[in-house]
Amino acid sequence: TVFATKNLVLDSPLLGIGNVTVSAVQAGTNAAGGQVILNNPTNTITGSVIIATNGNLALVGSAGLSNSVMVDVQLGGVLDVTARTAATWQLLSGQTLKGNGVIRGNLNTASGSILSPGASIGILTSTNAGTTVTLGGTTIMEINRGATPNCDRLAGTTNIFGGTLTVN
Repeated sequence: TVFATKNLVLDSPLLGIGNVTVSAVQAGTNAAGGQVILNNPTNTITGSVIIATNGNLALVGSAGLSNSVMVDVQLGGVLDVTARTAATWQLLSGQTLKGNGVIRGNLNTASGSILSPGASIGILTSTNAGTTVTLGGTTIMEINRGATPNCDRLAGTTNIFGGTLTVN
């Protein structure tokens, strides 16, 4: 469905076992379209959530993705949690967050969760003034001396380190 620069607000919960891909591109261009806004706290989708290039997924209030096994914020994609309670998203035990995209708002990773910046090598960026990334799970980073760039990065205003760092 083409929404151009309009937002798609989903007040009903996302239910099921399949994957969800958020891709928002204006028709006939490669420019970003509107946001897909999840506004329901009872989302139970258990598949992966992929936020593709130019995709913009916003979580509002207490809406979350607590049953999704993986969230992949791809290069040019945005996961916006600034309208969530405390502008924070919690990555829970058993969940993986990866990608080269942008997280708008605060991010906390719980024990048993996995944070893997990049799609192989790349940068996962946490933005907005005062943004804090609090690491409590496993963070997996890669280094490749022959590549440019040569390592993964987690870019944020403030990073509070904890949990386990695995470097491949």
